Amino acid sequence: MTMRTRLLALAISTTACLAGGGTADPAGDFGSTGGGGMTGVDTGGAQDIGAAREVINGGGVPLGSLITVEGLLSEHDVPAAGPPCTSPLCIRPSIGIAPSLETGQLERWVHVGLTSAIDLSTWQRPPIDLVVAIDKSSSMTIDLAQTTEAVARLVGHMHEGDRIGVLAFDDSVHVVHELGPVTDTAALQTAIHGLSANGSWNIDAALQAAYGRLATAEPGRLRRVIVLSCGYPQIDADGSNPTSMMIRGHGAEGIGITFVGVLLGWDPNLAALLGKTNGANYYYLGDTDHVKSVFDQDIDLVITPIAYDLDLQLALSTGWTVERMYGLPGNADGSPSTHYDVATAFFSRRRGSIVARLGWHGEGTPPSATGTATLGYRPEPSLGWPDPEAQTVDAVAGPADPDGEYYAGDGIHKATMLVNMAVEMIQACDQFHAGDASGARTKVQALLDYLTAAQAHLHAPDMDVEIALVTKLLANMGS
Repeated sequence: MTMRTRLLALAISTTACLAGGGTADPAGDFGSTGGGGMTGVDTGGAQDIGAAREVINGGGVPLGSLITVEGLLSEHDVPAAGPPCTSPLCIRPSIGIAPSLETGQLERWVHVGLTSAIDLSTWQRPPIDLVVAIDKSSSMTIDLAQTTEAVARLVGHMHEGDRIGVLAFDDSVHVVHELGPVTDTAALQTAIHGLSANGSWNIDAALQAAYGRLATAEPGRLRRVIVLSCGYPQIDADGSNPTSMMIRGHGAEGIGITFVGVLLGWDPNLAALLGKTNGANYYYLGDTDHVKSVFDQDIDLVITPIAYDLDLQLALSTGWTVERMYGLPGNADGSPSTHYDVATAFFSRRRGSIVARLGWHGEGTPPSATGTATLGYRPEPSLGWPDPEAQTVDAVAGPADPDGEYYAGDGIHKATMLVNMAVEMIQACDQFHAGDASGARTKVQALLDYLTAAQAHLHAPDMDVEIALVTKLLANMGS
C-alpha cells in the first residue's frame, strides 16, 4: 500500500481571563545520531489536561471541555511494543482485548505507539527564528510574574545561532527585543521580568506582529511563534474568519505556533483549528514545577516538530471496523474511518499514543490477524531527512486470557486505561454541570473501581496519581 502523508500541527485552546492565579550549534548534525532508539514522539495539540487538574485539585468540577483524550495521553509515557525504530518516525501497533466503559463490553483495541530513531541524548536542535508574544493586559495581574519567569527561562536556553524576538501586548504591541541574536541574556531577562500588567487586550495585533517578523524563510532554520496569554483569539466554528486563516496559512508556510494558556478556560473552536494546523501545540501554564519542566528541560522538544502531514491508515481484516479513534488532535468525537490525518509530530520525553477501538461485524470467531497500520509523513527538513517516508506494520493479537482480557504489552493496557479515564471524566463532568450530580457520581465511582482493579495488575506508578485525581473528583461532586 502506498501513501502520501499529510500532517497537521496543532496548538490548542488557550484560556479565558479569570481573576485568580494559575498555577545549537548552527553547523551541527541535526539528523539521526544513533542506530535505532525508542525516543518518544507525541502528536501536536493539547499536551496536558492541566487546567482540569487545577480545578479538581482546587475542589471543583471542571467542564468536560477542559479534558481531552490526547491531552491525558500526552502526560504519560505509554510504552511502544516492537523492534527499535530506524527512521525519524515509526509506528508500533499492538493489540489488546480490554473493557470499554463507554460500551460496557470487552472490546478489541489497537494502540498505535509512536517512536523515533533520533537519540535525544546527543541530538542538537536546528537553529530557530522565534518570536514570543506575552500578554501583559490587566487581566494578567496575578499571573504575569510566573509568565515572565517562563519566558526568561526560555531565553536562557537559546543556542548560538538562534534569533529571538520578544513582544509584549495589551491593547497595542510593545517590542521588548527585536528579532535577532541575544547579546546580553541577563539584560533581556531583566527586561522581561520588568513587565507590568495594565491595559486592555488585542491578541490579533500581537499575532500579526509576531508572524510578520518571520515572513522570510531560510534553509535549515525553524520558525515559530509562542503566545502566552490568558485569553484566546475569536475563532469561528468553521475556521473561516481572518484570524483562523492567518494561523492556518502561516502553519502551511512553515511557521509553527505554541499557545501557552495562563489561566483557566477553553475554546473548542480554537482547539479544532489548531488540531488542523501544521506545527502547532498547546500547553497549560501550571505550577512552578510545570514551568521548569516545559521551559527548562523540554523547550527544545516543544519547539521542534519531527514531521508533518502524517497519514495513518488502518487496513483491517474482513469483518473488522474502526468504531472510534482516540488521541487524534482535532478529532474530539473520534469519527470512525480507516484513514486519519495528523498535522504534526513533536519530540517528547514520553511516548505518545493513538488508540483505536474496533468492532467485529463478521461471522464466527474473529481472526487473530487484525490488519495492518500504514504511516506516511513529511519529515521536518532541518532535521536532515528531505524526502517523505512511509511504512506498513502488521497488528496481530494473541489468544485472549481465560478472563477474556488480553494485552500484547503494558503499553496497550495503559493506553486503554487512559482512554477510559478521559472519556468517562468528560461525560461525568458534563453530566454534573447539566444538573445530574447523582448520575455523574455513579459514573465516576465506576471509573474509580475500574482503574483501581486495572492498576492492581499494571502497577504503573503514574496511574496511582490518576486514581488520586479521580478520587478527588468524586469527593468534589458531593454525596
